[in-house]
Amino acid sequence: MNIDKEKNNYKSLVVLLLAIVIFIDNVGDTAVNIALPAIVSSFNTNSSFFMQCFIGGYLIIAASTLVFFGKIADLIGIKKMFTTGIALLFITSTIIGMSSNVALVLGSRLVQGMAFSLTYPLVITLGRINFPSHQQGLLMGLVSLFSSLSLALGPLITGFLLQFSSWRYIFLINLPLTIITLIISIFFIKDKEKEKNKQNLNLNFIGALLYTISIIFLFLSILNSNKTSLDFKIVFSILSFLFFIIFLKSQKKLINPLFDTEIIKNSVYKTGSLIRFLGQAVIFSSFFVFSISFQNIYAFSSLEIGLIFLSITLSIALFSLISGKLIDKTDPFRVLKFGIVFMIIACLLFLNLHQTSSNKEIITPMIIMGVGIAFFLPSINAITLNAIPFGKEGIGTGIYFTIVTLAGAFGTVISNELLSVKSTNYIKKTFLDSQFKINHFQLENLLDIIAARKSISLLPQLNINIANEFLYPLVYQSFFSGLRIVLWFWLMLLSSTFILCFFLERIKLVD
Repeated sequence: MNIDKEKNNYKSLVVLLLAIVIFIDNVGDTAVNIALPAIVSSFNTNSSFFMQCFIGGYLIIAASTLVFFGKIADLIGIKKMFTTGIALLFITSTIIGMSSNVALVLGSRLVQGMAFSLTYPLVITLGRINFPSHQQGLLMGLVSLFSSLSLALGPLITGFLLQFSSWRYIFLINLPLTIITLIISIFFIKDKEKEKNKQNLNLNFIGALLYTISIIFLFLSILNSNKTSLDFKIVFSILSFLFFIIFLKSQKKLINPLFDTEIIKNSVYKTGSLIRFLGQAVIFSSFFVFSISFQNIYAFSSLEIGLIFLSITLSIALFSLISGKLIDKTDPFRVLKFGIVFMIIACLLFLNLHQTSSNKEIITPMIIMGVGIAFFLPSINAITLNAIPFGKEGIGTGIYFTIVTLAGAFGTVISNELLSVKSTNYIKKTFLDSQFKINHFQLENLLDIIAARKSISLLPQLNINIANEFLYPLVYQSFFSGLRIVLWFWLMLLSSTFILCFFLERIKLVD
């Protein structure tokens, strides 16, 4: 009780620390995606290579180092690793914001991937350590609240900076924030006490290297699916699998393996991670699919798209705190089930979308989806992360957020493939069964439009010799046939998570 009272005194500082770090990571990622054309244009370099490394390279580095840095954090201290990550973020933000050397800027962005894996998961771990035990649900609600608000503010801040200043301030704005974070974490945030000995401080660098290579090949197999040939994707997948098998075998004889068996064998942790994977695949891919749909099919302006997504982010923000308090006061499994049910209802409503859907028909399911996410994320985070054994918080959180990152990539790629294959097959069959003639160039661009990879506003430029009253309805019908397949895929994943909730609840009762 005295421990919780002491933690209560630091609660406001923990909340501030969470807010700043989540703001830096989420706004930074959103801002980079929006500002990338401006960043590329300021350097005389290969735009395609630069863009892939600046975004894809950052993501690969972040995902491949989460587990290793989590393990080190358990051995030498979570707070030490976290402050190292903040220091790295300060240095790299300074370089990117001031340097005119493209290699230095690109290298610093890749190092920021490591800074992310040192800061975002570990700040949540520090929050769990420094927050009272009876308010862990509230903590997870705050994480969702700050995440949604930062995602909502990201485009607004970026647009303001690009219009009235320079893209470099997207990174320079991190400097005062990282300084504040360092002061709070060094002087006011406590780490968990644990005994260390020389044997425990031995690090398995060979295992870490094998694991990192496996994750890199896995991401190479799923990123840029439309640009990478099937042969390459198969080769990368096989290499990823082989390196992961070699990694697992190398861990069996070690006293202090990178993947601790105590965590892997924990049924609550495993099942909770699987539920988060399936749910995250839907959440992340839904943002991607609807973003390209609103932009390229509905031809909404950037402002209209921002306002539509503001409805979902604000609903997440408004209900996250309610969700967190319900988790602490009632059954977290009930909150989790409510969240999944809301997301299922939203997907069912999305099935009714068509080319003339009103703003109300679009925004209503977006709000319901936001409410579902607000109930889902805090509850599954609380259930799963609380199952991590004492002294394994760093590695447990690292594995968990690696799964979350993989889920986002998996969901986006599969959804994009389903959308492309179903919609393009529909129109290909239509042209084969009709008397209309279309050349290869026209067909390829038309397929890109139907798959929402290009804007429907480009359709007149293709000069397809088909009447508009036939062509436009065909394009819309093809796209929405693909979108409905994607929605049924999401419903399948969400139904699986709902069933797994009952299994997880039963495991928790037995434990």
